[in-house]
Amino acid sequence: MTNSEIAAFRFANFKITKSDFDFSLERGTNLNIKFKLSGEHYVKTNVFKLVIETLINNQKEEILIRVLSESMFNFAGIEDKDLMHYFVGNAPAIVFPYVRAYIGTLSTLSGYPPLLLPTLNLSKLSNELEENIIKITD
Repeated sequence: MTNSEIAAFRFANFKITKSDFDFSLERGTNLNIKFKLSGEHYVKTNVFKLVIETLINNQKEEILIRVLSESMFNFAGIEDKDLMHYFVGNAPAIVFPYVRAYIGTLSTLSGYPPLLLPTLNLSKLSNELEENIIKITD
């Protein structure tokens, strides 16, 4: 690996900041998965923080699972006009498999039947995320 370069947009950190699992509620067969996405663009340090809240509801709209995650990305050498593509397109696609694995693992270890989320394309949420990105210049 002598000619390797650092990626222009790099995944730096992932953590679950909060999770609630309520398996006392009826799970049912049709679960609804909802996402709330937001971000913070730290201009001076070239850092992007992605926040994903994942909500899984049963048919009665009761929240079975709520997971809040924060992920950090570093970037360099990307023109301002191209940054949003990385923020709204690449970042959620990189992070969702970690959230998916967390929910699957925790539900499996709980003693209940595992809750394995399907592989999802989050690109439909790009407009929502773009509207919820705060630019921090301090």
